[in-house]
Amino acid sequence: DCGYEGISEYECVTRGCCWDETGAGPHLCFYSRADAACLDKGGQCKDFRTNKCELGYEQFLCSGSGENRCCFECSPDDDTCNAEVDDWNNGDSPCESANYGICQYNSNYCPSNVYETNKCGGPANRQCCVTNPVTHPPETSLHPTTPPINPDTTTPPWEATTTLTPPPPTTTTPAATDGPTKIDIPSTNGLDAGGIAGIIIAVLFIVIALVVGGVFYYRGNTKMPFSMSLGGSKETSSVAGFDNPIRYDKDTVQMGEEREEFDA
Repeated sequence: DCGYEGISEYECVTRGCCWDETGAGPHLCFYSRADAACLDKGGQCKDFRTNKCELGYEQFLCSGSGENRCCFECSPDDDTCNAEVDDWNNGDSPCESANYGICQYNSNYCPSNVYETNKCGGPANRQCCVTNPVTHPPETSLHPTTPPINPDTTTPPWEATTTLTPPPPTTTTPAATDGPTKIDIPSTNGLDAGGIAGIIIAVLFIVIALVVGGVFYYRGNTKMPFSMSLGGSKETSSVAGFDNPIRYDKDTVQMGEEREEFDA
């Protein structure tokens, strides 16, 4: 197209373009540098969107936009061409029945942009432009977007919980050995190695205290011999039949005599 829609013939020619009143569309002013090629082939440059050509269109033979193409039709005085087109129309029933479509060359404009073959008479490129294309309903079944559920349960595997049962405690009897027996202390939940070591040390202190206390208690009940150092000369005394060295000085001797009189 040259100029704009509604341009006058005078302005069209002034621009160096061609005024063509044969077109049925709103554009009548076209560039002329390529129109000669279309005219030489017996066609006319038309807007293919608004003009249906019986023998179709050919591109790149007309100037202007891409919609301006070379249209081929039978001239009114060409009986042979018109008779052939009429014969083609006799085979258009499959396409045109029930207002399904229109038979035309596939170079013509088709609003639905859907062509079907084997429904029209004439050459292979004369096809059925579907006016009411079938709209397929959307899919009703959705593809799964989550992992499938296990066959034996209704709980999805990603929500299932696993309960772990701790094994029963095992008792190990240490084997008899020639040396000291090594006791393995099992680890206790919540205590680390330092806590276990502290418990062992506390137990050892308690055992030692009990042993020492028991020794003193035993000696007190059996009146075992003992020794006392009082800073004087060492003398020997006997207590409960046992020889016991006792150191006496001047004061302790007198105290001992008084003790004997008291006992007597």
